[in-house]
Amino acid sequence: MTTGRELLLGATWTAGAGALLLPEITRSHLWDVAGASADSTVETANGKVRGNNIAEPRAALGKAHTYRYRFDWETPALDGRLKSPHTLEMPFVFNNTQVAPGLTGGASPEAVALAARVSEARIAFATRGDPSSKKSGLPPWPAYDSERRATMLFSNDSKVVNDPASEARKLMDSILNPV
Repeated sequence: MTTGRELLLGATWTAGAGALLLPEITRSHLWDVAGASADSTVETANGKVRGNNIAEPRAALGKAHTYRYRFDWETPALDGRLKSPHTLEMPFVFNNTQVAPGLTGGASPEAVALAARVSEARIAFATRGDPSSKKSGLPPWPAYDSERRATMLFSNDSKVVNDPASEARKLMDSILNPV
């Protein structure tokens, strides 16, 4: 099972200033996905490296800030076996988890609260080019750079982590981008 999110298809956040917000795969989709084939695991990790290959030069341009996130919230669907599948964050981005109750659990207090935070961050990003917003209740979200690789991990307890899954990133980067 691959999330697809790592392919960056339709998942960039763009503001008028040209800022870009790139998604990252969830930690459960690298090596420890139950039932994942070797091909899908490599494809997922490859996508993460491609995301880094986009985020780092984009941030280095210095023309606009780059932000990166990983959607870690796990759906209750199929007794949680889906983890955090591709596009799961869309009902959260648009603050309408009730329209996809099969994936989000509908209007559960956790889903509603996270949707409000994610949606407010998206609104702040679209209006100001910076997803940090006191109204969102999220911690301050620093711009991405190749030194820290600050990434917002969206979940019930959202937080910013520098270079999450760094060991997997380094491994895949050494395989897919040899020096």
